[in-house]
Amino acid sequence: MAIDGNNIETTKTLICQAREPPMITVIDESPIVVTVGFKRSIKYIVSGLLPLQIHIASRVANVLNPKNLVYDGNVIDVESEQTLQILPPTKKQVGTTSFNMSIVDVNGARTDSLDVVCQVVNRPTILLKQKNIKTTKNHPYVVPLIINGYNVQTLQVTSSNVHVLPDSNVVLQQNDDKSYEIHVTGQVKGTTNVEFVVIDGNGASSSKAELQVMVLQPPTIEIKDQRNVVLIIERDSNGQKKNNVRGSNFVEAIVNGFYPIHLHALSSNLDMVNPSLGHLIIQGSGSKRTITVNTPYKSAGTAVIRLVATDGNSASVSVDFQVDIIQEKKKSKHQLWIEEQQKNT
Repeated sequence: MAIDGNNIETTKTLICQAREPPMITVIDESPIVVTVGFKRSIKYIVSGLLPLQIHIASRVANVLNPKNLVYDGNVIDVESEQTLQILPPTKKQVGTTSFNMSIVDVNGARTDSLDVVCQVVNRPTILLKQKNIKTTKNHPYVVPLIINGYNVQTLQVTSSNVHVLPDSNVVLQQNDDKSYEIHVTGQVKGTTNVEFVVIDGNGASSSKAELQVMVLQPPTIEIKDQRNVVLIIERDSNGQKKNNVRGSNFVEAIVNGFYPIHLHALSSNLDMVNPSLGHLIIQGSGSKRTITVNTPYKSAGTAVIRLVATDGNSASVSVDFQVDIIQEKKKSKHQLWIEEQQKNT
């Protein structure tokens, strides 16, 4: 209100509104990870009295410099998300920095955001600990490997012969100790070359790693000729058991596959034949093996013996044969008299 010397007055009303200070909020979680050679976008939103001016600076220029940061410094729309583009850094820029993000409204009110940490990392790498493997058909083969990179979860596989080894039969596994391994399962006998590429969380891919895979047939085992061992406990004229036993006490097995092939035996009747006590003796090497029954023959009975052949990749196959121990009956006086007569003639 203003009044002059003649008591004439005039009134002017001025409306004043109090506004919140400008704010800037980064949507992406810190730290922001950028891969060498790949750009990265950071989303953020702003609020305040338009127009707004934004300034973003990296605290460590050797990691990210102003040329790496592209954004709109003048904001005229607070309804839309804003974008900070980080242009691809080089290997020399690997390291950690943080951003100072400040915003100023039309009245000159200024707000600085909390520091946003940003890490520049190298592209992912993959190193196979084996270059050539021989795996058994339908039996997984584990290959350890070393993977370095940011949030690597994708493994691209390219097999030169998908009939022998389909791409889907190569599976990447991360263990609890953060180490990696791949499980390779061949489908048919043959050879293929497999290329591997890993991709990090930013879409950056590694250089190729190669593995030559030879898929072999699974092991085989066959009992040659007879499938049963029959042992007869002989008795003397008084019915006492003799030390010798009639009958063939061995079988021959033919094994083939990826050497070395280990052969071991299981018994259905450990009271009769116990392999752990030396009742079965396995001899030979290569494809020909001899399995000798060396049981003490304490009593008659039957035991089914399972022979398990395991190849160099731990793939196994089995075959059974039977051991029968028969006690010879005590001979009658008439049988003994006939045998005596036959000896005298």
